Amino acid sequence: MAPTKGKSKTPLVFQTQIKEIKRYSENVDNVIESDNIQRVFALKCDFNSWLSFKSIFSSSIDSNESLTDIQKLQYLQNAVTSDASRLIKGFAITHENYKQAWETLLNRYDNQRELAFSQCKRFFSLRNVKPTSESIWAMIDVCNEVLKNFKTLGLECNQLVELLLVFSLQDKLEDSIKVKWELTLEDKNFPSLNKFLSFLEKQARSLQGYLCRKCFSSKELTCNLPNFIVSKFDWPHINGLQLADPSFYISRPVDMILGADVFFDLILYGKTSGTKNQPSALNSKLGWLLSGKVSTACQSQKKVMSLINCHALLDLQNQIAKFWEVESIPDASNLSEEDRRVEKFYLDHTRRNRDGRFVVSLPFKNDNALGDSKVQAKRRFFSLEKRLQANQS
Repeated sequence: MAPTKGKSKTPLVFQTQIKEIKRYSENVDNVIESDNIQRVFALKCDFNSWLSFKSIFSSSIDSNESLTDIQKLQYLQNAVTSDASRLIKGFAITHENYKQAWETLLNRYDNQRELAFSQCKRFFSLRNVKPTSESIWAMIDVCNEVLKNFKTLGLECNQLVELLLVFSLQDKLEDSIKVKWELTLEDKNFPSLNKFLSFLEKQARSLQGYLCRKCFSSKELTCNLPNFIVSKFDWPHINGLQLADPSFYISRPVDMILGADVFFDLILYGKTSGTKNQPSALNSKLGWLLSGKVSTACQSQKKVMSLINCHALLDLQNQIAKFWEVESIPDASNLSEEDRRVEKFYLDHTRRNRDGRFVVSLPFKNDNALGDSKVQAKRRFFSLEKRLQANQS
């Protein structure tokens, strides 16, 4: 069979697949572009976050050829707040004003020296670390972000800078964590910043693991809900609602426990409440949730029923903190004056030898006053002298 002359045709089935692939690719690009634009609105426009703001805004909006300058200016004015907003709020929404507004922000915030000083301030303003994973991760995150911004500014950390940073950071550690850090150090080598941050990550993960084990070892996270069977109820405000649990009036074990981060993603607009001692109904993706305490007559007594209980091990973090407090060195603020002098003595006279062992000097009191005892001492001396003379004879 002779080949068909002219332009070859793609089979219909392949044409359909190609269209679907193109449509999927366009949807993915739109999603990515939308996510980047949303990230712009999640950032502040100030010296602390300018580098991130500039990078994301430039890539997702300023260089976006599908947006007009009017749209870009609208995005810019909606994205900035506070001082940055006051700088450009007077620009009318026109094509010509976008470039001028963007240049205005660049002139104010794209200052290398001020940006570097701002990052230094963030670093040295870090709070003391508590013995919790959240507190440790907060220090790690700020350190990593500051180091990344320094690198963006063309500032590299040499060994001396790293040593100064480690010295500043370790001084903010809680005593028990500081002791563990000291045990990881070798006698003569300078600790690197990467080694310090790796140590902090291990401590944070250790605390998180302890928290998880504590959660799984707990025998009961919540009791049966409701805490007794409801035989009679008359709540007109929930009539016709599609409840998440139609059998809410039967006391039974909880099917699932959701974290707060998941719970609020499930909540929809809508809430209805009844009279006093009646539950409220909250709309969600699972259906309407009943929440609150109600009173019902049962066995001639007034009982309070909990329809939805939020049982959480909220004190676990406090338990961990207390655990570390027990393991930590006592607070210096509780020391007496004499204890403070002894502590200072050990700090001034303690050293590490070549074997890595600590050499400690013993403290002695400098107060050698004997009091008014000379007369009594002489009397005893003469008495002893007479006794010795008598024994010689």
